[in-house]
Parts: sequence; C-alpha cells; structure tokens
Amino acid sequence: METNQTSDHSEMIKDKNPIKRRLRKGASKSPFGLKAIGLKALKTANAKQTVGGFNLKNFQLRKTSLNTQIIVMMLLITLIPISLITLRTTDQIHSDMLEHNTELLALNNEMIAQGIQMELDASKQLLEVLGNQVSLQSMLHDLQDGATIQGNKKYDPLFETLSNTIKNSGGIYETLFISDAYGNIITNNTAHKENYRLLMISNKPYFAELNATSRTYIGETMESGATGKHIIPFSYLIQDEDVALGAMVIFFDMESLLSGIPDNQKSIVYDEFGHIVHHYSKEAMMSDWNPKVSGQILTAPEGDEYFHVERTLGSTGWRILSLVEIQGFYASINSVKKETAIIAGILAVFVFIIAVVYSSMLLKPLHVLADNFRRLADGQLNLRVDEHSNKEIEKMNGSFNEMVGSLQDLMKTIHQSADDLKEASMEMGTVSDIAFERTAASKEAIGSIAVSTSDSVAEMQTGVASLQTIACQIDVISANSMQAVSTLKQTENESRDSMEKVTVIEDNAEKSSSISRELMSEMKCLMSSVENIDQINDTITKISKQTNLLALNASIEAARAGEHGLGFSVVANQVRELSDMIARETKSIQKIIGELRGRSATVETHVATNEAITVDQKDAIVVMNHAFDRVIRSIEENNNRIYEIIDLIEQVSKEKDAVIDVMTGVSGRLSDNAGAVDKLIEYSQEQFSTIKVLKVEGQRVQSQARQLRTEMNRFELT
Repeated sequence: METNQTSDHSEMIKDKNPIKRRLRKGASKSPFGLKAIGLKALKTANAKQTVGGFNLKNFQLRKTSLNTQIIVMMLLITLIPISLITLRTTDQIHSDMLEHNTELLALNNEMIAQGIQMELDASKQLLEVLGNQVSLQSMLHDLQDGATIQGNKKYDPLFETLSNTIKNSGGIYETLFISDAYGNIITNNTAHKENYRLLMISNKPYFAELNATSRTYIGETMESGATGKHIIPFSYLIQDEDVALGAMVIFFDMESLLSGIPDNQKSIVYDEFGHIVHHYSKEAMMSDWNPKVSGQILTAPEGDEYFHVERTLGSTGWRILSLVEIQGFYASINSVKKETAIIAGILAVFVFIIAVVYSSMLLKPLHVLADNFRRLADGQLNLRVDEHSNKEIEKMNGSFNEMVGSLQDLMKTIHQSADDLKEASMEMGTVSDIAFERTAASKEAIGSIAVSTSDSVAEMQTGVASLQTIACQIDVISANSMQAVSTLKQTENESRDSMEKVTVIEDNAEKSSSISRELMSEMKCLMSSVENIDQINDTITKISKQTNLLALNASIEAARAGEHGLGFSVVANQVRELSDMIARETKSIQKIIGELRGRSATVETHVATNEAITVDQKDAIVVMNHAFDRVIRSIEENNNRIYEIIDLIEQVSKEKDAVIDVMTGVSGRLSDNAGAVDKLIEYSQEQFSTIKVLKVEGQRVQSQARQLRTEMNRFELT
C-alpha cells in the first residue's frame, strides 16, 4: 500500500497558529469569550463609575463594616482561584478540542484513503490475475493471427469469468472490457451494452499511457455515456514476454467506490486533475467548486467556514479533505464555557451564604464586647462577658472580665481615698476656723493692749518681749500653714497623675480592641482559605480518579478493538494528558497552603502583641495604686501639721493672757511706745492674713474632695 502525507508533523503544528487565532476571534463574539468580557467590563467602567448610586471610585474596604469586609474577602479568596482555574480549564478545553478535531479529521482522511487504496489495490491484483490467464493471452494471440473469436465456445469460460467479476464487484465496476494491441475493443462485459457506443480506445489517455514500465494507469474522472454516472477508468497492459497483446480497462463507479463515506460526514475528494470525485453536497460533483483556503480555514463559495485537514493518496494523486463547521466548533466550546460559568456562579453563591453565616456568627460576640466597652465608658463596672464562639473570643472575654474586675478594685480604692480626703479636708477646715477665730481674738486683745498702755518702760519691754515671742510662734504657724498648702497641692498633682494612669488603661483597652479586630480578620482569611483549598482539593481528587479510570478503560477498549480502535486510543492518550494537567494544578494548591501558613504566623504575632498590651495595663494599675498610697500619706502628714498648728495656737492663747496682764500694767505708758505697738499690730495682721489663707485653702481642698466623690459616684460597682 502506497501512502504519502502532504504535510509532516511540524507543518501541522505551524498550521495550528492561524486556526487558534481565528478561533479566538470567533470566541470574542461569544458572550462567554474572554475578550468580550474584558471589553464589556472596560466600557462599563468608563461609562459609569456608580452602580445603584454607590460610588465605586471612592470605595475603600477599610472604611466598611467588618461584616462587609469578611464577605468581600471570602468572595475574593474564593473567586480568584476559581476564576483562574476556570480560565485555565476553558483554555485547555479549547486547545484539546482543537487538537482532537484535527486528529479526528486526519483519522477520517486516513480511513477514506485506506478504503480507496484497498479497493484500487484489489482491482490491480484482479487485473493482474485476469491479464495473466493463459486463455486470455491465447485469445489475444489468436486475434493477432487473424482468428475470429466471436462464437468460439472455447472462450466462453473467459467471458463468463469477466461477467462474474463485474457482478461480484458490488456495483463498483460499471464495466470491464478488453482491447487488442491497437485499441480496438474486443469484448465489453456490462449490463449496459446497448448504451455503450465505445468501439476504440486508442486515442484515450488511459490506453495511450500504458507501456512496459507503467502497466497500470488511472485516468481522469468523467461522466459515463451509458449510465450518466461519474466514472474513473483503470487500465492494465496485457503482455506476454514483453510483447503487448492488448489492454484491460475497468470503469469504476465513483458513487459505489466512495459509498463507504457516511452522508453526514463532510468530506471532499479531488482527483489528480482537480475534478471533484466526491462531495458532501451532490450538487457540487464535477463542478468548479473553488473554496478559499487560508491555513486550515476553508471558506466555501456559499460563505460557510470550515476547519479542514487534507491528505494526498500517493498512488493516485487524489486529495482528500475532511471538514468540520467552525460555527459548530464554537458552539461546543461556548457550551462548555456556559456550564463552567454556571458552576462557578453556584459556587460563588454558596460561598456568599457561608460568608454571611460565618460573619454573623463571628461578629455577634464582637458586638456584645463593643457594647460592653461602651457601657464601661459610661461608668458601668458591674459587667461580665460570656461568649464561646471560639478560643480567641473566650480569651478576649477573659481579658475583658479581668480588666473590669481590676477597675472595680481600683474604683473602690479611689472611693475610699476620696472619703478619707473629704474627712481630712473637713477637719482642716474646722481647725482653720478655730485658728481664725483665735487670731481675731488676739487682734482685739492687742488693740486693748494699745489702748491700756502705761508709762512703765520695764513693763512695756516685758510686753514687747512677750509680743516678740508671740510673733515667732506666729511665724512658725505661718510656715506650717504654707507647708500644709504645699502638701495639699502635691495631693492634687498626685490625683491628676492617677487620672492619667486611668487614661492609660483606657488607651490600652482601645489598643486591645483594635488588635482583636485584626486577629479576627486574619482568622477569617485563614478559615476561608482552608475551606477554599478543601473544596478545590476534593474536586481535583475526584476529577483525577475519574480521569485515570477513564484512561484505563479507554486503553483496554482500544487494545480489544485492535486496528479499529486507533481512534479510541487517541482519545485515551488525550485523557491521560488531561490527568497530567490535573496533577500540575495540584501543585498550585500547595502554594495556597504555604500562604495560609504565613497568615497563621501573622495571627500569632497579633496575639503576642495583645498579651503585651495586657501586661502594660496591669503595670499601669500597679502605678496607680502606688500614687494613691502617696495621696493617703500626704493627707496623714497634713493632719499631723494641722495638729501642730492647733498646739501652737494654744500656746499663743497662753502667751496672749500673759501679754494682757503685762499690758494692763503698762497701759498708761503705751503712748510713748506707739511705734512698738504699731509693729505688734502689723504682726497680728500678717498672722490673721495667713490664717485666712489657710482657711480658704482648706475650703478648696474640701470642695475638690466633694468633686472627686461626685465623679466616683458615676461608676456602678455592684
């Protein structure tokens, strides 16, 4: 069997490029084509920047609610790999279908070529067998010697053999006739003898081209004058020892010869002269059907486009073309794309539902915690959170409850300190009032001394000495009073420091809340990615198992079918390649797992940060306790100094009596020492002013103590 392919494997690969470009061009017309989707999205983005009144340009995910962020991130994490896998799958299906169609068309051409070649080889062998029969050569020798063969019964078996050959051909042979060496037809064995007018073939190419080196010849397709069918002459030179005796010619009925080609199969067969010997449309037979061919795209005269593969039958020079409609090819690809898009859409809806449910479950304890923080800011300390959605939430609840307990203890301590400060300020106010009254009495007594001053210098000097003693004691009282004022100011500063520490606690609580939100966001990403990987991995595993099973079954069936299972074997090879592609996609899943591990490390970092902030809060509370301890000690020091003031005032009172006694004796001489008396009055006024200031400061401390007590009443401890 002589076969010759017109193009080798490399040329077929080159021819694929224009087809792929053409198919991509066709795919862009489809609503599921990648180019159509991209252009449509670009035009929509340029035409509108708002969807339903929502400004997409100014949309910022970080400014949305956590619920929206969870849903959006889960959709993105799910849709991005789904989209990539879908695009990769559709592109691979597109390429596989293109290659599969090419192989099917090539296989179809091969089957047609084998059928024609087998029939031609069988006919050649038949002609050789008939041409080498002794009876036929004897008849031609007799004819050359001038004998008459008509009516000679010894040739009847030969004629009967020729007739049976036509009958047994199944209609493939329209006629079989024999000519002598000059082209004169001797016998014509056909059922249409009355319609044949052919008597000589010496001027026919299929006779003239026969020679010793080329004993067979296939002529040009023509229309039979007897039946009107399309026939092809196949001639054979009969010779004996290199002496030409005549020729044997078979007229092939092309319709019967190519009857093995299914009617629904779009195939075309050209002879070596460019005539159509078979066409899927019978109207185009033997016509000038001239399509336009560009690469592997064939455009019919009526405008239909086909993807074609061509093969040349080497022994005849015939060209065989198998076609498939590009529109049908696109329809198959678009059908697969639609199904893939529907599956992706269903999966996206499923993920959206899961995201909504999961975000609601995740955000409920956060809402409860946020509400308790708000109530805590309003002064409610009798709070407790008890949510158990996950371990991290339970840890946050424990931290919140510990913080509230610490604040309750702190507020109780501050309450007690405020009460103590109020009592101390009230006592200091009482002491200041007493000192004020006694100082006023001293002032009046000094006035009486001035009125009743006598002329006695000695007594006056004694009175002056007593007054100097009183002045020194008053200075001590003044110094102690100033120290009391300083101590009270220090108490006030310590109170302010304590309030700043409380602010630190609040700031740390806010930081803890922020870090908790970041922790939840990372956990959401992790859980979503794990779920996505599980779904994709399950799907890939199922596809891989089914693909391997399909490849095994296909190989078994192909082996059983033998030569007839070659096409099935090609399908099995393609299925194995698809299985290899699935294995490569599994590697991308491993990459996603690596990303999930990185996010888990990020979550651990956030948890560590949250624990550090909790430690800072505890340190701030300890510092606050120390500050209030200093406040208490300062108050105790003020009490001691106030007691000293009381003692000094009592001493002043005693000295005052002595002064009164002395001044009574020297009242007559007091006018001579008016300057000294004036100085004594000045000292008395300074003492009065100092005691007055002390009284005002005591009232201020008392007012601040009441204000602190009022502020502390805002906190509900029980």
